Amino acid sequence: YMYRRAARVVVLSRAIGEILREIEPCLVTQRIPSVCSDFSFDESWVRRYRESLNGKFIVGQVAALDHSHKGQLTLIDAARRLSTSHPDIHFVLVGSGRDEQRVREAAADLGNVSFPGWIENVGDYLAAFDLFALPSLREGFGSILVDAMQFGLPVVASAVGGIPDIVVDAETGVLVPPGDAGALAAAIASLNTDTELRNAMSEAARRRARNYRPELMIERYWELYQDILPRLAREA
Repeated sequence: YMYRRAARVVVLSRAIGEILREIEPCLVTQRIPSVCSDFSFDESWVRRYRESLNGKFIVGQVAALDHSHKGQLTLIDAARRLSTSHPDIHFVLVGSGRDEQRVREAAADLGNVSFPGWIENVGDYLAAFDLFALPSLREGFGSILVDAMQFGLPVVASAVGGIPDIVVDAETGVLVPPGDAGALAAAIASLNTDTELRNAMSEAARRRARNYRPELMIERYWELYQDILPRLAREA
């Protein structure tokens, strides 16, 4: 009832629009995504943190520890596959959540995985990472990916939900099938060894992140209001 009566329905991603059209097939939606958080970071903290991991290649994630949503057990499986062949890669899973104990137990015997827990200095961790991984099993949008790209992080993520709206496969990162730990591990290993490709993706990620500036979102909403207000006035 609410959607049918709305002057306009705004969604964050095409995937969300498709879900709404399952509810109301005739629904017309307009996509206006979320924006970068513009996190700050402390360079000295980042340097100390990277030194504490002996300069290893850091694959990071910032997300609620909820495997049914964010796919952390798939990431742990990938870490296990790479633990021997790529000892220079270290995985850092930032966050807490309902599956925290389950995820920690799955990685209990792995020396290449760390859990900082719930933190406030998100920007510090993003600045310390070399690569961002989000093997979600479902994802409406994935706003943390926008923040990761603003920090120039290539992304390895699942091709589900709204993620393909953000991550351009083979340009700003690599998209893999959800739940496929082998494909996830292979993509991470490839970017670990291919510095030239990683640097190119890093620059592309920074450029793409500019599409998620707050002023652009304001402009899009302003144009939307300018479009619908005259019609609403006529109907009043």
